[in-house]
Amino acid sequence: LFNEGAFQFSPQLLRRLGPDRWSHWGNERAAMNRVEYPLNERVLAIQRTALDHLFDPSVLERLQDDALQADKDDRPLTVAEMFRGLTDGVWNDAATDGKDGKKTLQSSVIRRNLQREYLKDLTGLVVGSSAPPADARSLARAHLKEISGRIDKTLGDKALTVDETTRAHLDECKERIAKALNAAMTANEP
Repeated sequence: LFNEGAFQFSPQLLRRLGPDRWSHWGNERAAMNRVEYPLNERVLAIQRTALDHLFDPSVLERLQDDALQADKDDRPLTVAEMFRGLTDGVWNDAATDGKDGKKTLQSSVIRRNLQREYLKDLTGLVVGSSAPPADARSLARAHLKEISGRIDKTLGDKALTVDETTRAHLDECKERIAKALNAAMTANEP
């Protein structure tokens, strides 16, 4: 679900898809909207639904409680493992070999949208008004710091060419993380 390979469609198929043009109550503006299928919006909506569920405080609490109910030989999924899997999956941008022999990083719209949504969820855990388990808040903070470090490493790599859109995206993400971490420290101080 978080691998953009799952959302690879042929251009021929995408040209044949069309938006909903049926006008009905609650959908009055459909006839005036764009003519192409909003694939990026639909993919993000699917990914957002999954992320919202995974970061729901009750789900995070259930994960913590599962560890208490497990037998000694069981290995239940932990909150830390879930965070690790999500961070590694969402932020696994791979550089490709460019024409000039240099490594090139160019992330897709689907990847950038997912990364923004993931940062939004981590930020919500750190500074939001919901009451996630304390460990989840701490893990979210740690993963925001880790992602910031990954961005610094990527942007500082002189052997890597980063396209303009990806660079702007990473710069923006870095700023959002810094603001979230600063707000968290200010808001959570005793």
